[in-house]
Amino acid sequence: MNRLITRSIISATLIVTIASGCADAAKSKADDVMKTAGVEVAGKGKLPTDFPNDVPTPALPLETAVGAVGTFTLRYTSTEAKKDAVAYQKVLEKAGYMLTGEVDALDGGSHNFTVTARKGTTHIEASAFTAAAPGGGNYLAVVVTPA
Repeated sequence: MNRLITRSIISATLIVTIASGCADAAKSKADDVMKTAGVEVAGKGKLPTDFPNDVPTPALPLETAVGAVGTFTLRYTSTEAKKDAVAYQKVLEKAGYMLTGEVDALDGGSHNFTVTARKGTTHIEASAFTAAAPGGGNYLAVVVTPA
């Protein structure tokens, strides 16, 4: 089930990316299709309307936010991958989340630093990517899913 939700969010993100380069009418149509499918793409700097109030967010500029079926994918601007991921990890721990994993691949092929945490029925994975990451970087991706 989680893979299906993740694929839906990825598909929605791709549609938004494509639609952002299209005429306003095409973008409006894409927005309508996503809304009908239960996907919400929030405006720059905004969280989806049903984003859980008890999930803390990083103190970074929010670039994009997509929500679908209780799963949320957020992208923040990050210039210091490990520092930003660790800072968010501390925010999560202060909010009562238990750290469930940490992967340092800053010197590896993916050039990212990832932390995972859980509290109750909420699972969070936060991955910060350096500028050297494949496809570009300098962002922190936060995925919030039901555990």
